[in-house]
Amino acid sequence: MKVQLIGLGNVSKSLIELLINENERLNSLGYPFKIVSVSDSKGTAFDANGLNLKEILKYKKEGWASFIKYKEGYMALQAIKDIESDLVVEMTQSTLSGEPGLSHIKAALSSRKHVVTPNKGPLVVSFKELMEMAKRNEVKLLYEATVAAHVPIFCLLSSCFIADEVVSVEGIFNATTNFIIGEIENGRSFKEALDQAIKAGWA
Repeated sequence: MKVQLIGLGNVSKSLIELLINENERLNSLGYPFKIVSVSDSKGTAFDANGLNLKEILKYKKEGWASFIKYKEGYMALQAIKDIESDLVVEMTQSTLSGEPGLSHIKAALSSRKHVVTPNKGPLVVSFKELMEMAKRNEVKLLYEATVAAHVPIFCLLSSCFIADEVVSVEGIFNATTNFIIGEIENGRSFKEALDQAIKAGWA
Protein backbone atom coordinates (compact mmCIF):
# COMPACT_ATOMS: atom_id res chain seq x y z
CA MET A 1 0.00 0.00 0.00
CA LYS A 2 1.29 3.44 -0.96
CA VAL A 3 0.56 6.06 1.70
CA GLN A 4 0.73 9.85 1.80
CA LEU A 5 1.03 11.65 5.14
CA ILE A 6 -0.36 15.19 5.27
CA GLY A 7 0.75 17.29 8.23
CA LEU A 8 3.90 16.83 10.25
CA GLY A 9 3.01 17.90 13.78
CA ASN A 10 2.92 15.90 17.00
CA VAL A 11 0.28 13.41 15.78
CA SER A 12 2.07 12.70 12.52
CA LYS A 13 5.47 12.34 14.16
CA SER A 14 3.99 9.90 16.68
CA LEU A 15 2.48 7.89 13.82
CA ILE A 16 5.81 7.81 11.99
CA GLU A 17 7.58 6.57 15.12
CA LEU A 18 4.93 3.86 15.50
CA LEU A 19 5.31 2.79 11.87
CA ILE A 20 9.08 2.58 12.29
CA ASN A 21 8.78 0.46 15.43
CA GLU A 22 6.03 -1.81 14.08
CA ASN A 23 7.22 -2.15 10.49
CA GLU A 24 8.27 -5.81 10.72
CA ARG A 25 5.11 -6.84 12.55
CA LEU A 26 2.86 -5.07 10.03
CA ASN A 27 4.66 -6.82 7.18
CA SER A 28 4.31 -10.20 8.89
CA LEU A 29 0.56 -9.62 9.30
CA GLY A 30 0.20 -8.92 5.59
CA TYR A 31 0.03 -5.12 5.75
CA PRO A 32 3.13 -3.93 3.88
CA PHE A 33 3.23 -0.19 3.21
CA LYS A 34 5.38 2.50 1.65
CA ILE A 35 5.20 6.15 2.68
CA VAL A 36 5.55 7.83 -0.72
CA SER A 37 5.13 11.43 0.46
CA VAL A 38 5.09 13.51 3.61
CA SER A 39 3.85 17.11 3.51
CA ASP A 40 4.27 19.86 6.09
CA SER A 41 3.23 23.53 5.94
CA LYS A 42 6.13 24.50 3.65
CA GLY A 43 6.49 21.65 1.17
CA THR A 44 6.61 17.93 0.50
CA ALA A 45 9.17 15.12 0.67
CA PHE A 46 8.42 12.38 -1.84
CA ASP A 47 9.81 9.17 -3.29
CA ALA A 48 7.79 6.70 -5.35
CA ASN A 49 9.89 3.86 -3.94
CA GLY A 50 9.13 4.85 -0.35
CA LEU A 51 10.70 7.37 2.02
CA ASN A 52 13.04 6.46 4.85
CA LEU A 53 10.95 7.46 7.86
CA LYS A 54 13.94 7.90 10.14
CA GLU A 55 15.29 10.44 7.67
CA ILE A 56 11.95 12.28 7.69
CA LEU A 57 12.08 12.71 11.47
CA LYS A 58 15.75 13.73 11.31
CA TYR A 59 15.35 16.39 8.63
CA LYS A 60 12.08 17.72 10.05
CA LYS A 61 13.98 18.45 13.25
CA GLU A 62 17.22 19.71 11.69
CA GLY A 63 15.81 21.41 8.58
CA TRP A 64 15.07 20.27 5.03
CA ALA A 65 17.82 22.22 3.26
CA SER A 66 20.11 19.24 2.63
CA PHE A 67 17.34 16.68 1.97
CA ILE A 68 17.14 16.25 -1.80
CA LYS A 69 13.76 14.51 -1.68
CA TYR A 70 12.06 17.57 -0.15
CA LYS A 71 10.63 20.23 -2.45
CA GLU A 72 9.80 23.53 -0.76
CA GLY A 73 6.61 25.10 -2.09
CA TYR A 74 5.26 21.76 -3.33
CA MET A 75 2.19 21.86 -1.14
CA ALA A 76 0.05 19.02 0.16
CA LEU A 77 -2.97 19.72 -2.05
CA GLN A 78 -0.93 19.41 -5.24
CA ALA A 79 0.97 16.40 -3.91
CA ILE A 80 -2.32 14.59 -3.26
CA LYS A 81 -3.38 15.20 -6.86
CA ASP A 82 0.00 14.35 -8.43
CA ILE A 83 1.47 11.45 -6.48
CA GLU A 84 0.26 7.89 -7.00
CA SER A 85 -1.02 6.43 -3.72
CA ASP A 86 -3.74 4.28 -2.22
CA LEU A 87 -4.26 6.08 1.07
CA VAL A 88 -4.01 9.65 2.35
CA VAL A 89 -3.64 10.22 6.10
CA GLU A 90 -4.75 13.81 6.76
CA MET A 91 -3.33 15.16 10.03
CA THR A 92 -3.26 18.93 9.72
CA GLN A 93 -4.48 21.18 12.53
CA SER A 94 -8.23 21.21 13.13
CA THR A 95 -9.85 24.59 12.42
CA LEU A 96 -13.36 26.05 12.58
CA SER A 97 -13.44 26.40 8.79
CA GLY A 98 -12.20 22.85 8.30
CA GLU A 99 -9.33 24.08 6.13
CA PRO A 100 -6.84 23.13 4.88
CA GLY A 101 -7.87 19.59 5.84
CA LEU A 102 -11.23 19.82 4.07
CA SER A 103 -9.63 20.58 0.71
CA HIS A 104 -7.06 17.84 1.25
CA ILE A 105 -9.73 15.23 1.97
CA LYS A 106 -11.89 16.30 -0.98
CA ALA A 107 -8.89 16.09 -3.32
CA ALA A 108 -7.99 12.63 -2.06
CA LEU A 109 -11.53 11.27 -2.37
CA SER A 110 -11.90 12.79 -5.84
CA SER A 111 -8.68 10.99 -6.80
CA ARG A 112 -10.22 7.73 -5.57
CA LYS A 113 -7.86 7.45 -2.63
CA HIS A 114 -8.88 6.13 0.77
CA VAL A 115 -8.63 8.67 3.61
CA VAL A 116 -7.90 8.26 7.31
CA THR A 117 -8.00 11.35 9.51
CA PRO A 118 -7.94 12.41 13.18
CA ASN A 119 -8.95 15.92 12.03
CA LYS A 120 -12.32 16.95 13.45
CA GLY A 121 -12.70 20.23 11.54
CA PRO A 122 -13.49 18.93 8.04
CA LEU A 123 -15.99 16.40 9.39
CA VAL A 124 -17.82 19.00 11.48
CA VAL A 125 -18.10 21.32 8.48
CA SER A 126 -18.93 18.83 5.72
CA PHE A 127 -19.53 15.33 7.10
CA LYS A 128 -22.45 14.41 4.82
CA GLU A 129 -20.76 15.77 1.70
CA LEU A 130 -17.51 13.94 2.43
CA MET A 131 -19.21 10.63 3.13
CA GLU A 132 -21.20 10.95 -0.10
CA MET A 133 -17.98 11.69 -2.00
CA ALA A 134 -16.35 8.60 -0.52
CA LYS A 135 -19.32 6.42 -1.46
CA ARG A 136 -19.50 7.86 -4.97
CA ASN A 137 -15.80 7.23 -5.59
CA GLU A 138 -15.93 3.77 -3.93
CA VAL A 139 -13.30 4.57 -1.31
CA LYS A 140 -13.31 4.71 2.47
CA LEU A 141 -13.19 7.76 4.73
CA LEU A 142 -12.25 6.61 8.23
CA TYR A 143 -12.17 8.92 11.25
CA GLU A 144 -11.78 6.69 14.31
CA ALA A 145 -9.18 8.96 15.95
CA THR A 146 -11.39 12.06 15.88
CA VAL A 147 -12.96 11.04 19.19
CA ALA A 148 -11.82 9.14 22.28
CA ALA A 149 -8.18 9.29 21.14
CA HIS A 150 -7.21 5.67 20.28
CA VAL A 151 -10.33 3.97 21.70
CA PRO A 152 -12.01 1.96 18.88
CA ILE A 153 -15.54 3.39 19.11
CA PHE A 154 -16.76 3.42 15.50
CA CYS A 155 -15.29 0.10 14.37
CA LEU A 156 -16.67 -1.53 17.52
CA LEU A 157 -20.17 -0.27 16.71
CA SER A 158 -19.94 -1.25 13.05
CA SER A 159 -18.61 -4.77 13.65
CA CYS A 160 -19.05 -6.27 17.12
CA PHE A 161 -22.31 -4.45 17.90
CA ILE A 162 -23.75 -4.41 14.39
CA ALA A 163 -26.99 -6.17 15.44
CA ASP A 164 -27.35 -4.34 18.76
CA GLU A 165 -29.29 -1.21 19.59
CA VAL A 166 -27.17 1.53 21.17
CA VAL A 167 -29.25 3.00 23.99
CA SER A 168 -26.77 5.63 25.16
CA VAL A 169 -23.10 6.55 25.07
CA GLU A 170 -21.52 8.37 27.99
CA GLY A 171 -17.99 9.63 28.59
CA ILE A 172 -15.44 12.27 27.69
CA PHE A 173 -14.65 11.78 24.01
CA ASN A 174 -11.92 14.38 23.70
CA ALA A 175 -8.39 13.81 24.99
CA THR A 176 -7.76 17.54 25.43
CA THR A 177 -10.89 17.98 27.55
CA ASN A 178 -10.01 14.94 29.62
CA PHE A 179 -6.48 16.28 30.20
CA ILE A 180 -7.76 19.73 31.25
CA ILE A 181 -10.39 18.31 33.64
CA GLY A 182 -7.75 16.09 35.22
CA GLU A 183 -5.43 19.06 35.74
CA ILE A 184 -8.27 21.12 37.27
CA GLU A 185 -9.02 18.23 39.63
CA ASN A 186 -5.36 18.42 40.68
CA GLY A 187 -5.77 22.06 41.67
CA ARG A 188 -4.82 24.02 38.57
CA SER A 189 -6.95 26.83 37.16
CA PHE A 190 -8.59 26.40 33.76
CA LYS A 191 -6.07 28.77 32.15
CA GLU A 192 -3.13 26.93 33.71
CA ALA A 193 -4.52 23.60 32.55
CA LEU A 194 -5.15 24.90 29.03
CA ASP A 195 -1.67 26.40 28.81
CA GLN A 196 -0.19 23.08 29.92
CA ALA A 197 -2.30 21.21 27.34
CA ILE A 198 -0.98 23.49 24.60
CA LYS A 199 2.60 23.11 25.81
CA ALA A 200 2.22 19.32 25.91
CA GLY A 201 0.79 19.25 22.39
CA TRP A 202 -2.71 18.19 23.42
CA ALA A 203 -4.38 21.38 22.15
